[in-house]
Amino acid sequence: MTSSATVDQQDGPSLARASGSMAIATLASRITGFLAKILLAWLVGLSANSILDSYTVANNAPNIIYEFLLGGVLTSVIVPLLVRAKHEDADGGEAYTQRLLTVALTALTGLTVVVVAAAPLLTVLFVDNTNGRANTALVTAFEYLLLPQIVFYGLFAMVGAVLNTRNVFAPPAWAPVLNNLVMLATIGVYYVLPG
Repeated sequence: MTSSATVDQQDGPSLARASGSMAIATLASRITGFLAKILLAWLVGLSANSILDSYTVANNAPNIIYEFLLGGVLTSVIVPLLVRAKHEDADGGEAYTQRLLTVALTALTGLTVVVVAAAPLLTVLFVDNTNGRANTALVTAFEYLLLPQIVFYGLFAMVGAVLNTRNVFAPPAWAPVLNNLVMLATIGVYYVLPG
């Protein structure tokens, strides 16, 4: 038996285990996300008020901007750079990774500040007052609170890329579940608080 066959046999179960964990995390994320959306709709209401529509428009804004400006490009460009640095640098790419994360955090923070400042303009782009129920003032207020997600989306992609190059797959797979659980807890707190 060759050494490559031995390595393949050793990687097989760990690859299957990692894939299974990621599949379970994806399923858990979908279920908890669905529950959060249902509870939010039930709590805020689906009828004549514009709160849910305004929240939905504002919450979609950071997703659209992130996908438009960065999307999958960030990870697809970063992973090969990290792998090369890991194999070629004397420190295994640690210094390169730290510099890359610092530059990314700085750039993402700057981008997020600009986008948050432009929230009223984004509202004009995303809200159609002719037939929608979204309230432009409320959308803008929600955008001020929700647009900072962009920096976290970018950091999540960067840290996920770093972890993937180190064969660590569970934290990025389970992070959306944690996000949904926080949202469910927030909805629960909102429900029980008076007023």
